[in-house]
Amino acid sequence: MHRGLVQYLHRLAKPEVLWWHTPNGGYRHPATAKAMKLLGTLAGVPDLSFFYKGSFRNIELKAKGGSMSPSQEAFKTKLEANGGHYLLADNLDDALSFLSIAGILR
Repeated sequence: MHRGLVQYLHRLAKPEVLWWHTPNGGYRHPATAKAMKLLGTLAGVPDLSFFYKGSFRNIELKAKGGSMSPSQEAFKTKLEANGGHYLLADNLDDALSFLSIAGILR
């Protein structure tokens, strides 16, 4: 689903939208993980982030029935407390709807 959404974004996102994936997941050698943490890597950052016209939106993608980790829940709480928008999506349609309503898609 993640790769599918990114393919849509390459075709449908407005050119002025700033969006990215933060590659926090996956195995890291302990020394690399420590170095990344010292450089400011933050646990719980969502899969995709979008900045457009002063608004910050984020999407966390999960398989059907998946749930957020405690660090993801904490990130969501802090993000929303600071005016950001967050979607937990387990399907492509919900993610595209969220982005369409935000004006991110053409």
